[in-house]
Amino acid sequence: MKFLLFFLGILCLSSCDKATSVLNNENPASSQTDSIPISEKYYQEGIKFYENGDLEKAKNAYREAIDRCNSNKSSDYFQYYISLIGIHRMKDEYGDALALLKEYEEKDLKPVEEHILTIINIEQYLYLASGQYNEALKSNEEYYNLLKNNKNSCSIITALILKSDILFKLGRLEEANKILDDLKKRNDLDFGQQQGLFIKIGIQKFYQGNFKDAIDYYKRSLNLNKKIDQDGKYNAVAIDYANIAEAYIELEDYEQARVYLDSFKSIKQEKVENDIRVSVFKYELRLARALQISNERIEDLIDKTQKDQDLFYQNRFTKDLELLVDEKQKSEQLLKEKQQTEIEKLNFRNKVLFIGSILIIGLLGILFFTFKQKRDHEIANLKIHQRLLRAQMNPHFIFNVLSSIQNLVRNDAKSAARFITKFSRLLRTVLENSMENYVPLEDEIMVLKNYLDLQKLRFPELFDYQLLLYEGIDDSTIKIPPMLIQPFVENAIEHGFKGIESRGWIEIQLSNNSSKLGKVLLCKIMDNGTGYAIKKDSSKKSASVKLISNFIKKATGSELSISFLDQENSTGTVVEFQIPTN
Repeated sequence: MKFLLFFLGILCLSSCDKATSVLNNENPASSQTDSIPISEKYYQEGIKFYENGDLEKAKNAYREAIDRCNSNKSSDYFQYYISLIGIHRMKDEYGDALALLKEYEEKDLKPVEEHILTIINIEQYLYLASGQYNEALKSNEEYYNLLKNNKNSCSIITALILKSDILFKLGRLEEANKILDDLKKRNDLDFGQQQGLFIKIGIQKFYQGNFKDAIDYYKRSLNLNKKIDQDGKYNAVAIDYANIAEAYIELEDYEQARVYLDSFKSIKQEKVENDIRVSVFKYELRLARALQISNERIEDLIDKTQKDQDLFYQNRFTKDLELLVDEKQKSEQLLKEKQQTEIEKLNFRNKVLFIGSILIIGLLGILFFTFKQKRDHEIANLKIHQRLLRAQMNPHFIFNVLSSIQNLVRNDAKSAARFITKFSRLLRTVLENSMENYVPLEDEIMVLKNYLDLQKLRFPELFDYQLLLYEGIDDSTIKIPPMLIQPFVENAIEHGFKGIESRGWIEIQLSNNSSKLGKVLLCKIMDNGTGYAIKKDSSKKSASVKLISNFIKKATGSELSISFLDQENSTGTVVEFQIPTN
């Protein structure tokens, strides 16, 4: 639902606010003329790369357009910067997006008032998307005051819709609802503002548990979006279908949920963002679980989804090839027409045609090979990701725990039953969490406790543990990425306590902190083992530690720290890192 909320937040902007569509990565069309600036040529190249799904090349082209532009008008730079910011937004690179906005702000562009207004408008959406709600509210209020001074009623309505969303996320529900109630009474909302208002009210009703009213407003939004006569409507309609289906699942009206999930499938899937299709797949799984569909049916659903994914990329690939073939045919036809009017240059033009055909065929071969490599790379990454998820629970650990439980059954059946329950709960939780980017902190703590209790079953006299949550941490509302802490705890138990004379201990501390990208949890893991985690040769670090270290650096801008607990004797391990929250 998080992705859908952000996407719909962007859609709430009205057509009178030009920053909106580009923040949603809908590049504005630019007129093609026979003579255009070099910066505009790079920008048009970027649009083509973007439409073909090559975001990296699009990003480079937009950057080149900015560097080649020598205008002093804010409007000339706007489309270049906003397109590049949009790509960073798609990749959740909000730090890079804000830095780019700062670069745009520092340019001396005219008119100054329009330049400032544009910057603040983009800034409020970036803060909102990155979870910095207080900063988003400050920017929104500044933007609103500037609009009031300019008497820009069209954009004022859009700013109020956004303000209600920010207040809702801050928990100030009465203020948020009052804004929406006031807007419902107005009769000067344009088409886009009505749609944005309906979807915002629907979302807030949903999170308040009022699913019937949420469905009503989702359907109003759907009726408006169906009237849109452009490609952009597919994502909007897809989101409406997905939201309605989700609300019906919450109401346990599974028949209606199935109707809207089937309606989603009727949309041209190649026109729908992949993240939306992933969310709908999750709703399909929830519906399957609710209806207690057999594992075979669920596996069929997963297989079908994989086939749909393959078909999606195949259609995109086929479309690109068709465009290239069409371009080749146009080039050949042009050469033939020129041959008919220039008989005296027939031999020369035949050579040109031959060379051109060879180049086009070579280009097709190169593009085919490039697309194939890209697809193979995506499949390989998917398989690696799946292997990492399966490897999150150590197979040797599972085998050893089962052996320990088997021995315990013979001697203490009551204790065995208790630990079997812990083991099954641990496996179920890990499998469920492996499909989520963020899970509740209390669930992750439960996984850690079950894991540590099971390890104590294997090694009753080996170690003790303590898990400390500092004041101000609400483990029921905070969400974190799963399986970041467990690999370090496993290192301590499996390797750090080998050969120590005294009883081992592990202490896990979680406290509030903040980074340049938002609120985080500071995690500190200590043990009195042999210092296994410290290696002179960094290449010997486990793959899971490298994976976590790279993730932490990307998500929080901070480094993972590993040091000795006892520096003098080089024993014990202290692991410190920041965990991003949601």
